[in-house]
Amino acid sequence: AFQTLSDSKRATLHRVLPMKQVLINKCVIDNDDKEGIKQLKAFLGMNEKWKLSNEYLIATLIHPNLKHFHKCPHLKERAIFLLKQEMLKHQDIPSACPSVTTN
Repeated sequence: AFQTLSDSKRATLHRVLPMKQVLINKCVIDNDDKEGIKQLKAFLGMNEKWKLSNEYLIATLIHPNLKHFHKCPHLKERAIFLLKQEMLKHQDIPSACPSVTTN
């Protein structure tokens, strides 16, 4: 998992959300699990202990292969809302370059 999230040559921000969901799914306690495994899964409690920042949601949304949120569809609407907010913020910023006029 850590090698998937770590790459010195390219951005990996978009990989965090799908990897988190895989880990959450693996930590679901099953009645057939041995007691030690149940305790370990409860201890890990991935949902409560690993909060995602908005950047992870936006990075997942704009990635062409992950934008459909197949691994965690419940977060897609939030990601869309966050991306729209970011876009609106940047529309309100006036251009730093002075406009050029020709006579």
